[in-house]
Amino acid sequence: MTSASTALQSTVRAAPAVGPPRALATSTPSIMSASTETHGRPLMRTDTVTVSSPAASTCRFMVRSTPSSRGGLRKLGTTSPAARATSQSDRAAAANRSEEASMAAMMPERCDSPHPCPNRSVRCSEMTDAETPLNPAQQEVLDLLGAAPEDRPSFPPTLKATLRADLEDALADLANEISPEAPLFVNKHDLSMVHGCELRHLAEKETPFEWSPPLARGTIAHKAIELSMHQRRRPIPLELVDEAMDRLERSDDSISGWLATCSETDRAELRAFANERVATFLECFPPIKPGWSPVTEARMRLELLDHRIVISGRSDLTLGRADGLTAGKVIIDFKTGSMSLSHLDDLRLYSLLETMRIGTPPRLAASYYLDAGVAQAETITEGVLHSAVARTADGIRKLHELSVGTRAPVVRPSWGCRWCPIRDTCAQGKAHLGELDEENERFDDD
Repeated sequence: MTSASTALQSTVRAAPAVGPPRALATSTPSIMSASTETHGRPLMRTDTVTVSSPAASTCRFMVRSTPSSRGGLRKLGTTSPAARATSQSDRAAAANRSEEASMAAMMPERCDSPHPCPNRSVRCSEMTDAETPLNPAQQEVLDLLGAAPEDRPSFPPTLKATLRADLEDALADLANEISPEAPLFVNKHDLSMVHGCELRHLAEKETPFEWSPPLARGTIAHKAIELSMHQRRRPIPLELVDEAMDRLERSDDSISGWLATCSETDRAELRAFANERVATFLECFPPIKPGWSPVTEARMRLELLDHRIVISGRSDLTLGRADGLTAGKVIIDFKTGSMSLSHLDDLRLYSLLETMRIGTPPRLAASYYLDAGVAQAETITEGVLHSAVARTADGIRKLHELSVGTRAPVVRPSWGCRWCPIRDTCAQGKAHLGELDEENERFDDD
């Protein structure tokens, strides 16, 4: 080794440390020794090179260490990308430079971005559904729910105030009968029941709620579907169901106690039913992209007459968002049963609550039926919202009058009589169920 090389090496190693030691800007711990870490690795390293010497064909010399790529050496403990910086401050700054070490190269080879990643060796579609071709059922739903920007309606800025005024004017006389300390709480189920059979509504209010397999399976399927929308990888239906049941059992909801004590047979039945519904959803509903702004279990609340009346709701899924006064959001409710006109009324209530919350109505509201794998949608207009105001006000008045006993309950027999708590003692309900059974027998004979 020459004296010049020795002197250069001594000079480099004698360089003083700058400032107190700081952690390197990297998630990988350093494996340098304490003496090396103080000054950083030298600019020179020992290497075996070939020389034209008559005495030997190879010699050991100090040669400049040059990385093979701009990113620096990719080994633990090697010098930083900035030309073998000799101080920790320089090394930390160099490690944070985007031009020296791209974050794209450090990220795992998968992502949930809807945009293509040409620099990745693994395509996003291999890990997510972002580029998976849609089947006809999925395309049908996408065509129904989607809309071009020029096709999205705009609404007047005074719509929110107008709807609130209409709703409170229709209920103004109840202000003296309802106390803010004991408000009347209303949800979509209450309105649906009171617009149906009022006697059944009162009977269910007086009957303690109990979980059962038919009630629990819909809740589990909804929870599993909710989890599927936030998975980074391609979701597996049965894994989603197991995770949903586990989370519900550990939650504070009333279903947790029932799940913890139900029989293994009931649990297996729930698992099979929910798995079928989730698999159908994943097959028939288009994969949800982050750019669609998906929100699950979106809560809505409206207070009227100085907190005397509280209307609440929770939609299963919303996609998109409003652009100022231009509608862009789509409200979706998942259903595990058959189609019903009351489902349309539920969506109109959600649309009204959404309008009262932000001032711009949703563009569309849809019920998605998991059994059939189809969606039924309605475009939200000012007329639809005013209709929702009238139905809501009428339902609230009936609920209040029934609760204080100033209204005699009206009996309206329907297919819902099968699940009524007083079906064995209600003469009108029993007669209606008998007629339905006769029709079913004639249908079977034909």
